[in-house]
Amino acid sequence: MKELNGQKYKIYQAQDEVDEQIKKLRNQKDALSKNIDRKVQKAKDIPKAIKECQKELETTSGGLQKEKELIQRMKLLKESIPHIEKRDGVEEHIDALTKQRREQGRPLAAILREAKDLQEQIDV
Repeated sequence: MKELNGQKYKIYQAQDEVDEQIKKLRNQKDALSKNIDRKVQKAKDIPKAIKECQKELETTSGGLQKEKELIQRMKLLKESIPHIEKRDGVEEHIDALTKQRREQGRPLAAILREAKDLQEQIDV
């Protein structure tokens, strides 16, 4: 019974370590997402959005404020590309860690079942 509890504890401890890494990565992902345009979330869509802003800037007469907003948005879009790439890399790492956590927990069901069976034998 002690051996099973020890194995169970090691699995829980390993999962807690992975959970901590995932938490840090999610915080990092959130920080990166703040530097990305809200409407355009993929790097491949950035050039199209920049062209649309450029076209709107050239064809509309929205005044100085509107021009400043469009120029600011184009600047943000250009600066978003490296942040999107980093965010995507962090998401892949999170997915890998989540898969690792699941794999670590696979033997846990068998250990818990065996511990329950042993406990029932002791109680009888």
